[in-house]
Amino acid sequence: MDSAERALAYAEIRQLAAAYAFFTDAKDIDALVELYVPDVRISSTLSGRDRLHQLMTDALRTVGVTFLNIGTHHIVLADDGESATGVVYCKAEIQDGGPDSERWINHAIQYHDVYKRRDGRWYFGANRKHFLVYGAELEHNPLDQPDADWPARQTGRGTHPQALASWQAFFRRLTPRSRFAQPLRCVVVSVWRRAASRVAKTAASVRVRILSFRSIALT
Repeated sequence: MDSAERALAYAEIRQLAAAYAFFTDAKDIDALVELYVPDVRISSTLSGRDRLHQLMTDALRTVGVTFLNIGTHHIVLADDGESATGVVYCKAEIQDGGPDSERWINHAIQYHDVYKRRDGRWYFGANRKHFLVYGAELEHNPLDQPDADWPARQTGRGTHPQALASWQAFFRRLTPRSRFAQPLRCVVVSVWRRAASRVAKTAASVRVRILSFRSIALT
């Protein structure tokens, strides 16, 4: 590859990572799987876009709003110019548990990728390997606010990605059973978290009282 071809390859591969983030946030599964080679290797026993489509659908129905922000992207091109590997850094905000969930987490992620060039176009050549650097839960869900009515106000709940046609179509396709199960899971998680918080506060209070009694006994 000459310098111009290498520069073009780098640009097209970086666009793959950007497109993956955008289509994930938009819940556009059809567009997501088109970023992969048709015979994409998912695991030692699974391959193909159809199977990947189902796996991605199942995975993205466990989250609501996501916001994937791509940063560092290190790419190593093979000498043949038809394959490459790469590592992508990503900072993600995730509404864990579905679109009605109260749980909001921040992730720092590394994606380890394989890229393949087919008919002059670059694709993901295999299922992306997802490695977690850290995950941290926020105390308050930033979506739990009144509507911002942007640009009238600088703070509040916005409109995207929920306003995107692909987002709305994705969640409309939920079966009646999964429509029931998803909010139920959110309720269970919310109740569990509140109960855990009360237990933690009670334990802390009891500990303070015990320490106070010990202090009194020693005086």
